[in-house]
Amino acid sequence: MKLSKKQRARVLNIALADIQRADDFFTEKVEPILKERQNIYTASKDYYEQKFPRLSEQTDIVSYDMWSTVQWAKAPILSAFFGGDEIVNIVGREAEDADRGSKMKKLIEFQLLKLNSGFVKFGQWVDDAMALEIGVIKAWWNRETDVQEHTELLPPYRLEEMTADPNIEIVSVSDPDEFGDVVAKYTVSTVTVNQPVVELVRPTDIRWTPGARTLEEANFVAQRKVVTADHLRRKANQGIYDKKAVTAAIEAGEDPDYVDFDIDINPELEDKDDNEEAARRRLQLYECYTKIDVDEDGLLEDVIVTVCGGQLLRAVENSNGRIPFFMLSPNKDPYKVVPDLGFPEVIGELQHLKTAMLRQVVVNLALNNQPRNYVDDVKVNMDDLIEDRQYIRVHGNPNQAIYTQAIQPIAAWTMPFFEYIETLLEQWTGRTRYNQGLDAKSLNKTASGMSMIMKASTQRLGQIIRQFAETGVGELYRYLIKLNQKYITQDQVIRLMNEEIEISLDDLSGKLDIDVNIDIGIGEKQQTIQNLQLFLGMLFPQGQAMGILTPKEWIMAARKILMESGIRNINDYVPDPQQYEQRQQQQQMQQMMGGMGGMPPGMPPQGGGMPGGPAPRGEVQGGNPAGQGGGILKGLPPELAGIASGKFAQGA
Repeated sequence: MKLSKKQRARVLNIALADIQRADDFFTEKVEPILKERQNIYTASKDYYEQKFPRLSEQTDIVSYDMWSTVQWAKAPILSAFFGGDEIVNIVGREAEDADRGSKMKKLIEFQLLKLNSGFVKFGQWVDDAMALEIGVIKAWWNRETDVQEHTELLPPYRLEEMTADPNIEIVSVSDPDEFGDVVAKYTVSTVTVNQPVVELVRPTDIRWTPGARTLEEANFVAQRKVVTADHLRRKANQGIYDKKAVTAAIEAGEDPDYVDFDIDINPELEDKDDNEEAARRRLQLYECYTKIDVDEDGLLEDVIVTVCGGQLLRAVENSNGRIPFFMLSPNKDPYKVVPDLGFPEVIGELQHLKTAMLRQVVVNLALNNQPRNYVDDVKVNMDDLIEDRQYIRVHGNPNQAIYTQAIQPIAAWTMPFFEYIETLLEQWTGRTRYNQGLDAKSLNKTASGMSMIMKASTQRLGQIIRQFAETGVGELYRYLIKLNQKYITQDQVIRLMNEEIEISLDDLSGKLDIDVNIDIGIGEKQQTIQNLQLFLGMLFPQGQAMGILTPKEWIMAARKILMESGIRNINDYVPDPQQYEQRQQQQQMQQMMGGMGGMPPGMPPQGGGMPGGPAPRGEVQGGNPAGQGGGILKGLPPELAGIASGKFAQGA
């Protein structure tokens, strides 16, 4: 997208107005909600000092109900997406795209887990989503090239070949010598990095204009970044940013305007070094994904606009067709980006109650363990008492000079009230105190009772996991499919779970989509293993006898058992169905060629079986009768070979 001077000015003015409007909306509406939720999540002592000033003078103990609820939910959520079979699968829309979907899924898993530390970033994504009701991840494609310059004497035909190579740029060519050769100066570009990048974005760094129901529907969404002058100059040298605009932005030198939320978390952000290196200078940049009528034809265009220091650094078309941000929220509001009611508001009320009650109980215990004394300062040497000396001088009877306050027990309804609060917490969130082996004094001793309680508690988690899969995670996978199909330009070999996978450009083509399977990941793995064992032991033999089930179904069930048991190198134990089908096809081909009296060139005789595999039914491996040598009977005495041959015939 090449813009005229007038169009650049128009785009800049619209972007600056949108930035100001989005900043004001964030400061007035969004930031107060996020600050309150962060204080509840961390159980900030300063926060509770303002909420309970008198109690805070005596103790600062707090209750971490919100934090513990987030951590309780986080483990099964991550296990659902990364343990065993993932919830989000990639499938082909057409029959011929089925294998491509499997290959693409493995490629994206490799890119997420190996190249982007996906497990850690997903964990932080879930943390923000559960604690703040808004978690944001950004995905984009990173391509880096290494350019090297060469000078070489070349014949004419070689120069023509290099001209046709898109990775080679001819800089200059000398006049030909008497042999027709020329001295060519050229550059060779080599792609060193070509992969998607997945990064966590703090909710405080996202801006959007008010009125949007989702980030995807907003006409303006921006990521606020704090960058250095060095970063801007490097981008300008790479041709990404406008050099004149970068110079003007650095000269303007506007310091970052940190929001209160960030300063509360990290007060050092406001520290400034007056003698700081010029290249280290921090600047505030907005990367905007906006819809603007650039050419004033009445139609909005998707544009990426980068602004810093009031300067337009870049304005390009957003060819991906959507914003690169993906949001998670366990209590998503269909009419607002950030819901007004979520876990922090619900759990926060109970956490406030428990914190106040805990402080009262602690103060009561402290006073009873070290009760107050009433002292007659006329009869007691106050210096001895205040300085806590071993001997306290008293005039007369000490019992009449010092009187200890009577013990005041806590109210009888205090502990039942704590139990009531805990019951409300379980009812409102689905969390349970029955935590699978961590509670030594469980009230329910039966396995079936514990199983029912745990299943009830996972229903709420199942809803959250499904919502995550259908929204942010599913959209991220769909976006990564699009990026891979668009930017990968050569075949790749990846290694995932001790398996080398070759991915060609044809594997990335086709119509692919994501499929959400919520039944995997939230149930008990042991129960899944038991059900699969029931299938293999009882149902499979009957199905095989009826001709309904084949060894392929047995292989899939066996591989699933190994995966649920935590074994990752399952190919070392059970081949995948595709390998099994290939073996079957090879065996059929060998049997066919054997029946025709010949074999394909280069194929060793195996009596119709696989190389090193079992013999077909009714035959002796090697194709030799007992005592005639060859096969597994070779070298045996005739009588033993005859017995062995009979055993093979009986086994057949």
